[in-house]
Amino acid sequence: MLKHWQIYFLVLLFSARPLLGVIIKLPSIVTLLSSLLALGWLGTRFEFIRDAYEKNKLPWNQFGNLLIKYIKKLFPAALLITLLVVAVFIFIIIFYGKWYFGNVPFGQETQMTKQQLTEMFNSLNNPQNIQKFIGQFGILVFVGGLIFTMFSIILTIQLTILVIEDAGIIESLKKTLKFIKNNLLLFGAILILDIILGQINGQIYSFISSAILPSLQVNAILTFLISTPKRLVDLLMEAAIVIYYLETNKHSVGKIT
Repeated sequence: MLKHWQIYFLVLLFSARPLLGVIIKLPSIVTLLSSLLALGWLGTRFEFIRDAYEKNKLPWNQFGNLLIKYIKKLFPAALLITLLVVAVFIFIIIFYGKWYFGNVPFGQETQMTKQQLTEMFNSLNNPQNIQKFIGQFGILVFVGGLIFTMFSIILTIQLTILVIEDAGIIESLKKTLKFIKNNLLLFGAILILDIILGQINGQIYSFISSAILPSLQVNAILTFLISTPKRLVDLLMEAAIVIYYLETNKHSVGKIT
């Protein structure tokens, strides 16, 4: 990874996309295009990691083709996940509105005026409001974070198998679950490490944000900067999983069935 530092540079570049959206108003077409490129990069970076390990070089001449390949391959799953996220977001916003306006009874949310709705959404620009809202859920926040972390690790393993074996979404998911079953110790170790790093990140962010009371823009910048070291660790873990999978299966295709 030291030799092929360009992979980490691209990770930072694509992870800065949401930050730009907060700082400056991007046209909808630009936001859509950048989202599609970020989706393609999900698979492309595993191609880069594999080639860096096996061939000691990066496939720059195929970069554009690889982005398009994985946009097409991952788009159906990404669309489904997006719909689920939107549904969850709407559900959370309803509860946030009830909390923000002092427990508005169910059925009366539609009676909110346009001014009240604008006030509620503007309140989301204050990170302190969001922290207070999340803080009331206690252990549920930890459980939600644990589920999200497990999902992220499963996705990393699935992308590894999807790229190395050139498998489809469903096939790679089945092989991922089989791989995790056969490597529970590895999965558990990565999960624990990710949780610890996430807690450290969270504590650092809480300490800094409570000291300077950031706006939404400052909050986005802080989140990006504080998460930068963890992104390097995440990339190293992705590389470790790719190498482990390659070595365990001796570069063959279809051994995990």
